[in-house]
Amino acid sequence: MCNNKQIVIDGPDQILYQWDKGQRLLLRGYEPGTRVDFARCNQEKATSVYAYAEDGAVFCDIPDTILMEPNHIRGFVYVIDGDRGETVREFMLPVI
Repeated sequence: MCNNKQIVIDGPDQILYQWDKGQRLLLRGYEPGTRVDFARCNQEKATSVYAYAEDGAVFCDIPDTILMEPNHIRGFVYVIDGDRGETVREFMLPVI
């Protein structure tokens, strides 16, 4: 099911730096409206964003506030289907 799905940093260098702004992920194989939750590795509280379509691709913005510390970011793809919802993928993003 997830074989054709991929999450990558949108940009040529595939690196996130502390204090970066306006960064986003390219979500291959996911639909616009997919929820992505972001949290720093040392935090329990997550920030949710929703994927959107642009130029035939699907993206989600990485919250600028999550990039204020040089710590790994945990990401969770949460899919909602009617009254049901579940986390279908977890990923890690290093912040230098």
